[in-house]
Amino acid sequence: MRAIEELAALHTAAPSRRLRATNAVLRRVVRPGALRSLDPTDVAAARQRMVAMTTATDQPGLHRHPGDLGGRPAVRYDRHDTDRTDLALLWLHGGAYVQGSSTTHAELCHHLAAATRMPVWALDYRLAPEHRFPAWLDDAVAAHLQLVERHGPERVAVGGDSAGGGLALALVQRLRDEGLPQPAAVVALSPWTDLLGEGRSWTDNAAVDPVIEAGALRTIGQGLVAGHDPHDPLLSPRWGDLAGCPPLLVEVGTTEVLLDDARAVVEAQRRAGGTAVLSTWPEAPHVFPAFARWLPEGRGGVLEVATFLADHLPPTTGAAPQGET
Repeated sequence: MRAIEELAALHTAAPSRRLRATNAVLRRVVRPGALRSLDPTDVAAARQRMVAMTTATDQPGLHRHPGDLGGRPAVRYDRHDTDRTDLALLWLHGGAYVQGSSTTHAELCHHLAAATRMPVWALDYRLAPEHRFPAWLDDAVAAHLQLVERHGPERVAVGGDSAGGGLALALVQRLRDEGLPQPAAVVALSPWTDLLGEGRSWTDNAAVDPVIEAGALRTIGQGLVAGHDPHDPLLSPRWGDLAGCPPLLVEVGTTEVLLDDARAVVEAQRRAGGTAVLSTWPEAPHVFPAFARWLPEGRGGVLEVATFLADHLPPTTGAAPQGET
């Protein structure tokens, strides 16, 4: 964990000028669009708006390979010179469980693939409202187990952003409870871990979060929880017992509505005696590593993820995994 501690210097300084400029644009332009994209009355239009807001930019040397995992569509992102092909990172996209895809998150997966030099698998899990809980969790379990079969559990990591970060944390709790193989490490970027939004930051940061509108996200969460225990840790992982779960890295901005969602899962893992790193970045926007193309904080966040995974995954053997396509 020494390498992770050394990276702390990257985000103890004041926010960069680029970050402050980016936040101003996000508050004026993106946040209103993000609010409309969470409109539950017209899911198709909301999904189209999210695609429009997350147009991917191809990067030299990075490739997209459509495939499937666990019976669901998935895309493998990697480099032409990737030298860690016996490892895998399963990525669970954000979008409040009602939108998002391997396409909307292509740029983030590109950054992660470049920094880690390992394949990143973006899973298109089933979404609400067409599907109800636990459909997305079932899909994540099946995808993870297929990667484990190919690579071995010690060579598989799981990560996610926003709702996908919460899903990654629900996944490891379900794997533990069912006695199934765990990944070697977990990464959660700005995770949504409390669907009802009961953390204090949902109120304290409501006016300053440059991306998330707390009321709209609570409305989505209430719809997802309907008919279930709102404190079920497989829906809201912050209420779970994280004993026996893999090492965890959580990154979050200090002005995010979801700040307490991030803090809560790290504290739970530490109470259970596990390894958990909480990395808070001053004023960084929601899922800020996705902005690595122009934000120094985004590049730092991606580097932190790559360093964390290097600490917890074994050196590559260079051997191709069985059944890779």
